[in-house]
Amino acid sequence: SNTAKYPVPYLYYAGRFYEHRLKSFFFVLDAIKNYKNINLVIRSLGPANLESILIKYAGDLNLKDRVFVLEPEAHDVIHEESSHSLANIVLEDISTHTIHSKGTLTGKFFELLPLQPPILAVAREDSEMGSILSATNKGRLCSSQKEVTAFLNLLISDRDVFQPNNTTISQYSRKMQAEKLCGLMTSVIAQ
Repeated sequence: SNTAKYPVPYLYYAGRFYEHRLKSFFFVLDAIKNYKNINLVIRSLGPANLESILIKYAGDLNLKDRVFVLEPEAHDVIHEESSHSLANIVLEDISTHTIHSKGTLTGKFFELLPLQPPILAVAREDSEMGSILSATNKGRLCSSQKEVTAFLNLLISDRDVFQPNNTTISQYSRKMQAEKLCGLMTSVIAQ
């Protein structure tokens, strides 16, 4: 749709950068270096210092002309852009030194689940995103550059490899999550 700004196909990331997730982003850049036709579109919420680290890294890999770091946009623009991506990127910490990052499931992750493109989740290998992506067939959890590359190979060889399991996906919708929470609250109150 929007070929003036950036060429298709593209991987898509919208959001903020975090220090502990930069390594995950480097895996993505290292992997797309091997694909002449895959671009990376980033709608960045900053911060500027981490943004520039990422841009420098892309430059060192000669990816400057394929990595587009754009201004934040309205929600409907983000939704439109993420709906037309080759895959949407979700990043987490890949370090297994802490317990809490294993169970980190962001609102963004659940928002991306019902969209057409698959999700490329870069996180620690025991992240709970992995089991949800398997159950819904909505993408892959990758914990290394090698795994990101394997994911891209799969996508390129067959764009329809991830046929989503919509019944399972609907169980993760905000409505269903809210209903589960209400059920839990009711049972707590009833005791």
